[in-house]
Amino acid sequence: KLKMIDKILYLTSEGMKNVMRHKLTSFIAVISMSISIYIVCLLFIAGFNTQKILQYFRGKYKIEVFFNQTVSNQEAVGLVHKIRKIKGVRTASLIEKEDALRIFKDQFNEDILKILGYNPLPVSAVINISRTKIGPIKIEKIIKEIKDIGSIEKVLYQGSLIRKIENNYKKIVEKLPYVGFVIILTTILIIYNTIRLSLFSRKELINNLRLIGATKLFIMTPFLVEAFIISFFSLMLVFPLLFGTVEGVNYLVSNFSSFKVKVSLDIEILSTLPLIVFLVSLFGSYRASSSFIK
Repeated sequence: KLKMIDKILYLTSEGMKNVMRHKLTSFIAVISMSISIYIVCLLFIAGFNTQKILQYFRGKYKIEVFFNQTVSNQEAVGLVHKIRKIKGVRTASLIEKEDALRIFKDQFNEDILKILGYNPLPVSAVINISRTKIGPIKIEKIIKEIKDIGSIEKVLYQGSLIRKIENNYKKIVEKLPYVGFVIILTTILIIYNTIRLSLFSRKELINNLRLIGATKLFIMTPFLVEAFIISFFSLMLVFPLLFGTVEGVNYLVSNFSSFKVKVSLDIEILSTLPLIVFLVSLFGSYRASSSFIK
């Protein structure tokens, strides 16, 4: 047991010495890894919060439906009930003829009933779209289904704005995994090259260890420890940056915009980030050392 502990302590200390022997290289690796991890985390945070931002905008979507003049309040209740059943519709509120008259008076300060002697305003409905749907909402499909119900004179909605928001959301979500993959690959290359430099500087010692019968794993372990230490310090830099960025964005949004959206850090990102970083680093280190020590 003591021999095993001594061996672990020796290999760990050798890994730490490797970091100290190449201070500048290790420092550059830590900074480079920190930047890569930070960007990947920002992408994950953006992906997590994009849905929340999209929900905010979807909450602003409004479809106004005006029924034919011949449609009574009672008939409109049945039509609105059918609209509520359409997939993608969150709420549908009926505006009766009397309500329309009151709204007109409030907005234009005119009593149209006194002017014309009758109420020309039709029964209408205000429809809100589902906010939680995963993926883009096909607004045209919803509008078509509303019109197919019948007894509808006009449908007003912000079609071009909705399409633009939904299309941009789709583009962002589709591109995030590819960008994340490229940055993770960059992180692996940073560790790979850093470990290769350490291996070359310790080439003579590695050859001596092989001559006395040291196993491949024994020789590789200090370099795996070196990668682990670099990853650890990189994470120590990234976490404060992430918290600071999120708090900064929330401060700017709450004080300098009308958006009522708060950016948040997903607990899953924070909990799985160290594991992912260590695995990626160990993989890069393993590839570098195993290809060098054949």
